[in-house]
Amino acid sequence: MRVDCKELFVFLRRGFPIFGGLAVCLCIAGIVSFGVAFLPFGQAIAGTVLGIGLLALTVFDIRHFLLPDILTGGLFFAGLGFMVWLDPDSVLVHAMSGFAGFAIVAGAAALYRHWRGRHGLGGGDAKLVGVAGVWLGPASIGPLLFLSAVLALFMLLLGSFFGRSVDRNTVVPFGAFLCPVMFALWCAQSFAP
Repeated sequence: MRVDCKELFVFLRRGFPIFGGLAVCLCIAGIVSFGVAFLPFGQAIAGTVLGIGLLALTVFDIRHFLLPDILTGGLFFAGLGFMVWLDPDSVLVHAMSGFAGFAIVAGAAALYRHWRGRHGLGGGDAKLVGVAGVWLGPASIGPLLFLSAVLALFMLLLGSFFGRSVDRNTVVPFGAFLCPVMFALWCAQSFAP
C-alpha cells in the first residue's frame, strides 16, 4: 500500500510535538557525540540522519501499520551515500547486503503467504531490512531479525499480561521493533573500539 507525500507530511505535522521533540533530542545527541569525541563528524551526522529516519518510521508504523516508501527509500540511498563518504571500499558489500536482506524477508513473506493464504509481513518490513543491510552490513541481518522478533514477542507477552487480547491473528507493527534494534546495532558498531 502506497502512502503519498501529502499524507506523510500531514502525519508529521500532527505528530510534531512528540516527533519533533525526539528528533531534536537525536540531533543534540549527534552533536554531543561529535563534540566530546565519541564519534567522528561523518558518523555523528550519519547517526543523526539514521535516528531521525528510524524514529519517523517507528511512529508511522505504530499509528498506520505502514512503512512509507519515501522514508525507507530515502534511508536506503542515504545509507549508500554515507558509505561512499565514510567507507568507500565497503559500498558494494553494503549494497549487496541491502538487497540480500530485502530478498530474505520478502522470500519469507511470500512463503508465509503461500502457506497460510494471508499476509504475515508487509513489503515495508522487507524494504526496512534492506535498509538495515546497507547501514549495518551483512553480519547484522541475522541479529537484527532475531532481536526484533524477541522484542516483539516480549511486548506481546507484556500486553497479554496486562489484559490485551493476543492471538495468532494479532497484527503487529514489526517495523516498530526493527527500527530501535537497527539503531542499537548501528550504535554498537559505531562506538565499538
